Amino acid sequence: MIILKTSPLKTKDPNTIRKAKNERHNFGAFYYRFPNGEAASDVYERVSTFLDSLWRSFDVKRSDNYVIVTHGISIRVLLARYFRYSIDQFSMLVSGNILRNALTQ
Repeated sequence: MIILKTSPLKTKDPNTIRKAKNERHNFGAFYYRFPNGEAASDVYERVSTFLDSLWRSFDVKRSDNYVIVTHGISIRVLLARYFRYSIDQFSMLVSGNILRNALTQ
């Protein structure tokens, strides 16, 4: 089992959060790394490893069904990696909409 874990911004100070989000907007959400956290590009590397492992599992037919449970950035990166989205396409993904769309398709 591979666990995809991200570290949130570890503060509740509104000014620090606002500053970090402004920096992320200016730098680019895919590459920006929150303090004490990681960037989507970091998650992308782990998701790639996870998908390689998943493909091998498909090849040996370990199961007929798979369920992947994750959250926020991990699911966006996983979908972007799986569907080969560009960074611009990744940037247009919004967490709530992804879950809603994934469950209805």
